[in-house]
Amino acid sequence: MTSPEPLRDAAGLANKRRRLRRLRIGALLLLGLAVAGMLVSAAFGGTGAWAWSMAFCEAAAVGALADWFAVTALFRRPLGLPIPHTDVLARRKAQIGDGLAGFVSDHFLRPELLAAKLREQDFVRRFAARMSQPEDARRVAGRVRGYALELFDTVVGSQLEALIAGVLRRALERLDVSRLSGNWLDLLTRDDRHHAALDEFLLWLADLLGDEAVQDRIFRSIVVGIENKSGWWKALNTVGLADLVSGEITRSLPAMIASLQDSLRDPAHPNRAAFDAWLSDAIERLQHDPLTQAWLNERVRGFTDSAEFRTYLTGVGRDARDWLRADLAREDSVLAGWLATGLTGFAVRLQADAALREELEGQIERLAVALAPAVDGFIHRHIRQTVRKWDERDLIAELELEIGSDLQYIRFNGTLVGGLIGLLLHALVVFVPPWFG
Repeated sequence: MTSPEPLRDAAGLANKRRRLRRLRIGALLLLGLAVAGMLVSAAFGGTGAWAWSMAFCEAAAVGALADWFAVTALFRRPLGLPIPHTDVLARRKAQIGDGLAGFVSDHFLRPELLAAKLREQDFVRRFAARMSQPEDARRVAGRVRGYALELFDTVVGSQLEALIAGVLRRALERLDVSRLSGNWLDLLTRDDRHHAALDEFLLWLADLLGDEAVQDRIFRSIVVGIENKSGWWKALNTVGLADLVSGEITRSLPAMIASLQDSLRDPAHPNRAAFDAWLSDAIERLQHDPLTQAWLNERVRGFTDSAEFRTYLTGVGRDARDWLRADLAREDSVLAGWLATGLTGFAVRLQADAALREELEGQIERLAVALAPAVDGFIHRHIRQTVRKWDERDLIAELELEIGSDLQYIRFNGTLVGGLIGLLLHALVVFVPPWFG
């Protein structure tokens, strides 16, 4: 069984306990005075003025005792006796929880009430007026940064690296690389945009291959590569034929590229038409051929499943996590600056655009109305379950501490009002019978 948590400080609790104790003692003393007055009046014969005193004190004592019983019966059994309809709060704890939950639902969480309250608050206009001030926007962004940093350190930080890597990997796995590549190529080839880029690339490549130093590196790469794989190349090289063949290949590359580039500059050249046909066929197969799509997507999935790629993604996730943590820790956070600038810009736009304000207010209102049943159900269940879990004695102690002081005044009033009623009844007994004599 759990107990209701008091939302007061220790000093406040102590003051309330002392006040309740003083009022209880005061009510008890008043009852004692009424009983003492009644006994003294009886000792002096209970006639004359003492009869009036007797009437007042008797009625006051009865009123005090009746109200003591009523107040005590709310919280416990008077004198520990099993009197029916006492210890009310403890016995009806479940009904109290249900009633409290129903009260909150009916008076605070009904959709129409929420909608009316949102309209009354004019939240969007107030937000725009506040956030249009750069200083206020920076202050809000700073608070968000602080909350985000605290959340990062307590919950997110240890999981963010794996989360980022996992999100990137799943996104790549779901990506239709073939269709996407086909779409991009289709976009790049519209209006023959690719020809200009191809021409520039071939011209650059021809200039590069025309450099003797580059030719020498290519020559050596060819020779070394073939020597490592072919014994007959070594035999040719012994008579100088290998060097001759490699040199001719290397020196002919610039001329070959230049010739190709010149042919592609001619819009009617067969090589250009062949290139366009090949590119169109590639785009068609990438976009619509199941076999091509399956082959390319399978190659990509094999790459994304490789240990090397997973290691790379983990590194990306780690770098992103470290950057985010470092940025959130800075007073001049880049993310907080972006947020502040965005808030100010959006607020200025809201102030200038009445239609946008109205639309946003409508969206907020509709969202609140849509969420109201779920929130209502959650709060209703939460209140009921929380009250049901409270320990009865602790619940009584809490309630008595909160309202017990006011209830003691009922005992004061009952004592005094009872005495006055006693005087009135005694007056009726004394003065009314002679009128009918």
